[in-house]
Amino acid sequence: MSKRIAYIICILMVLVKVNTADGMLVERISGDTNSIEASVKAEVEFIPKVNSKPVFASIDVQLDISSIESELTGHETVFVYVRAWQGAKIPLAIKRFTVNELPSQISLDSSNAMASEIDITSAKKLELIVLVSKSGQASPQTGDWFATAGPISIETQKNPVVLNVTEQYP
Repeated sequence: MSKRIAYIICILMVLVKVNTADGMLVERISGDTNSIEASVKAEVEFIPKVNSKPVFASIDVQLDISSIESELTGHETVFVYVRAWQGAKIPLAIKRFTVNELPSQISLDSSNAMASEIDITSAKKLELIVLVSKSGQASPQTGDWFATAGPISIETQKNPVVLNVTEQYP
């Protein structure tokens, strides 16, 4: 393999963010042609094992707000989102409705990701949250209603997750 081809392969591997077994980004580019070739061959042979994330994944959610309906006007904003069970608390997927628009079942998938780099397939265990916001703000305020469920595994979760909204922020 020529030095030029080895460099191109290494650069492409970095650009497509090929991960090694321990989760580190492949970044090795060496000046020695033989070590580049050996490194590239080792990494290329490993590529089929890397993409263990599901290609498409979704979580179906059923919301039950019947116990708080008398407290609501119908114009409150409802945020339904999923985030990693442990780690960063940023939403991996999110949908927004008003109480009047709320469907009977909601599906969260990769198309609902806030950033294209991370989605619901980015974490093995997930936490599902619903926030009924009086102010329309995504961050909880006093008087907002919520419910949570987790840990949830995309791979084993077959039935819709039922969230009964009964808790209120003080």
